Amino acid sequence: MDGPFGGIQVSGGLNVTGPARGIQATGGANVAGGDLDGVQVSGGLNVAGDVDGVQTSGGVNVARDVEGLQVGPVNVAGDVHGVQVGVVNICDHLDGVPIAVVTICRDGILHGLVWTDDLVMVNAGIQLGSHRFYTLYGAGFAPPWDGRVDRFAINGGGGVRLWRGRVDLDLDLYSTTVLVRPFTWEHTGQIVRARIVAALPLGGRIAPFAGASIGLDLPDASRDPGAIFEGWPVHPGWDSRLRPGFVAGMRF
Repeated sequence: MDGPFGGIQVSGGLNVTGPARGIQATGGANVAGGDLDGVQVSGGLNVAGDVDGVQTSGGVNVARDVEGLQVGPVNVAGDVHGVQVGVVNICDHLDGVPIAVVTICRDGILHGLVWTDDLVMVNAGIQLGSHRFYTLYGAGFAPPWDGRVDRFAINGGGGVRLWRGRVDLDLDLYSTTVLVRPFTWEHTGQIVRARIVAALPLGGRIAPFAGASIGLDLPDASRDPGAIFEGWPVHPGWDSRLRPGFVAGMRF
């Protein structure tokens, strides 16, 4: 069908239409050659012009602009007013909420980071997302003062940009796994931290930043994560501590 369509299309493999108002459902691919006002559900691929409604697939969703919801491992769109849920979200602009491992927006947050904190002295990572919400990934190590590296850290989490201007203010929540030589589970510590971080853009992409954190050792971790600050026991019977912390570094 290549003309305007209204109603329901159901197939085992492929649905093709022009502009559509209704529902397309298939195990393979849905293609709307114009705008879609409704729902596309597929096992593999959804393609449409402007979408006012929902695209959900087991593979890839592609739309020009979206007013509504995209759910799938990979979501691609121009302007999104709503929610993208997936493993990878790609868009020009997102006015809403991205939920994904990686979100890349043309006008969004994309920064390389280097920093030091109360757990590990040398860290590097990436911060990426929409203009408001982001994910944060990184890794770090303690310098090998005695000729060998004794501690690694792996970081992952997400946050929200509370303020953007002469000073950017971020609030994030992330987990750090600290691996201590000989790098086995019996020598692993883990801490979950909430941070408030202020950055001062200096022009271009350079911005020094600093902030404070509060962290909680996970009680099932096998080892103290080795933070500078000892903190306070959460409960006499729990193998967990609440720890203050700091962060300082540069984004670019």
